[in-house]
Amino acid sequence: MLYKDVAIVRFCQMDADEKTLDLTKSAATQVLGENGFMYLFQKKFSEKIWQNMLCIQSNVKSMLGCGFPIHVNFYAPINLSHPEAPITYNFRDLGEDLDLIKHDEEKYCQKQAYKICYYIQKLYHHDILRMKCEFSRDENNTIWFVHASDIYCRTDTVAIADLKVR
Repeated sequence: MLYKDVAIVRFCQMDADEKTLDLTKSAATQVLGENGFMYLFQKKFSEKIWQNMLCIQSNVKSMLGCGFPIHVNFYAPINLSHPEAPITYNFRDLGEDLDLIKHDEEKYCQKQAYKICYYIQKLYHHDILRMKCEFSRDENNTIWFVHASDIYCRTDTVAIADLKVR
């Protein structure tokens, strides 16, 4: 079996003034093979292509192109009667990873989104309120987190207040 190594490059949109980048909007995505990737890295850092680049992602190797896509719309478990209350991302209640991978891939991906939100909350004191997550399952049935977009968050004011008290 032969696989093709590729990388995905995402570029940002320029604002109307053509002087600042809008990091919230992806302008283009380019799939590069090995030669294109090597050509990109031979460009000088001062060239404009590096200024517009948002990220470079490796790609999942699969005979079926980029693997089987799994899309998850994540919404935080907000207490609707007290929306300002701290959010608890209790990913442990969603089940065991191996059982979910075998029986409910979408719920497994949802659990991974909860984990991502949990760690962002603990490390950076931000609550992720919603986001669109992209995962990919390769031919070995390994599920990979690929991309998140349309991310809405708020500052975890309770955690920041606790830090100030200490």
